[in-house]
Amino acid sequence: MEEQAQTVYDEVLYPNYIYTQSHPDRLATVATLMGMHPAPVERCRVLEMACGDGSNLMPLALDFQKSEFVGIDLAALPIERGKLLIEELGLKNIELHRQDLMALPETLGQFDYIIAHGLYSWIPPAVQDQVMAICAKRLSPHGVAYISYNTYPGCRLREITRDIMLFHTKDVKDRRERLRQARALVKWLADAQVKTSAYQTFLQETQKAFEQKNDGALYHDDLAEINSPVYFHQFVAHAARYGLQFLSEADYFEAQYHEFPAEVTEQLQQMSYESVLTKEQYLDFLKGRSFRQTMLCRHNVALNRSIKPELIKNFYITTEAKPAQAEPDIKSDAVEEFTHSSEGRMATNNPLVKAAMLHLSRVHPRAVKFDQLLEAARARTPVEGGQMSDDDSAQTLASALMQTYGAGVIELHMHAHEFTLEVSERPVASRLARAQARRGEVITTLLYKNIRLDDALGRQLLLLLDGTRDHAAILREMRALVEAGFERSSQMEEISGEKEEFLNALPAQLEEKLAELARLGLLKG
Repeated sequence: MEEQAQTVYDEVLYPNYIYTQSHPDRLATVATLMGMHPAPVERCRVLEMACGDGSNLMPLALDFQKSEFVGIDLAALPIERGKLLIEELGLKNIELHRQDLMALPETLGQFDYIIAHGLYSWIPPAVQDQVMAICAKRLSPHGVAYISYNTYPGCRLREITRDIMLFHTKDVKDRRERLRQARALVKWLADAQVKTSAYQTFLQETQKAFEQKNDGALYHDDLAEINSPVYFHQFVAHAARYGLQFLSEADYFEAQYHEFPAEVTEQLQQMSYESVLTKEQYLDFLKGRSFRQTMLCRHNVALNRSIKPELIKNFYITTEAKPAQAEPDIKSDAVEEFTHSSEGRMATNNPLVKAAMLHLSRVHPRAVKFDQLLEAARARTPVEGGQMSDDDSAQTLASALMQTYGAGVIELHMHAHEFTLEVSERPVASRLARAQARRGEVITTLLYKNIRLDDALGRQLLLLLDGTRDHAAILREMRALVEAGFERSSQMEEISGEKEEFLNALPAQLEEKLAELARLGLLKG
């Protein structure tokens, strides 16, 4: 291949993480609910366009050894960095290629899942066409494509600060200086607002968001030369020209609309009967949506959007939701509420459903198969007056869980993540997590979540968990690190001043930290 020029992504690195919403398990789950027959995640082929350093694919390659993963990106530095990590992990089922999307080799073949996260809105129209053409040509018959993109009307607001920043930095050539001045300008604008107004609120919220945003993300998302949002109807029309149809949003609950007033809900329901696409567009208007994560499939795939609750019996179920009450009443018909960190919530007075939700919250983050959940819920519910029949219980629970899934309070899975909550005598942390701990603070768990482990000692502990050390050996090495004054940060200076007290507390703290790592999904069985 000819030597290609450096890209802006080589000069300002984009932060690469795992994107749970693009996980083949998520895509397969939604597709199955819609009547498709997608490839099992344990044996499939996955292509990611604009893969960066492959951070989104490597955890999958580790877990699904019989599946194949291919990543394509035009930036050289991220690809080379990803290849080094792949080699370190000894992975044979993943390939990363520095490749122009406009010239993909025919030898790549077909894929069951195609991912394009953070690409479509930041490329010229001709390359957008190529993204659709690749999906149309490379998708297997029941394959699923995931494409994220910026949307109107929400992005009209985002364009305000983008236009202001671009004007302010138009003559600044140095990329780091552009970032510094763009951040400073937005802060200046937000701080200058003294009158309460919609503009004041917008600027203050934008400034707060920018404070949390990585330099690479801010540069490539907001200061990029190209950032072209579209309306949903324009995106699906583009896909249709290439023989692709709208399947769903990767976050299934985004298609639901029960939070609106009854009259609006009825109107949206009527739209849905007439045209799902029209309903989706009006949902964007109602929500002011600025970003979509859309799933596409071939136009000739027959979909069934009238999802039957009994389909849920084929899935594993998890939830992060917690009961509002420490000890919820699951024996009476009193209403109990379960709340999710994402602001999703559900309330029910049905003892069986309450018992199921309580069981899920108690075993979190473990996934539970439907029949096991039903059995556990029935064991918790009272028998006075006789229980429902097995069929009635199953139907009641399935219907309730389907509604709860639509509200974003539970998650459904085709595949259960493999991890352990038990801390063994010789604990073993994920190979990927250990490799990432050597490189930085962002770690990928076995639950496919990104966490920031900014505690240097915590990262060192993770590195020791390779299965060769028992607790006593781990403790000895942790003590040695502390006594040597490992990594002279402000935290370690503080430890040095209270060294003996810290060392005395270390055994108990070690056990607590190991248990915490297990709860985060970082330990293997």
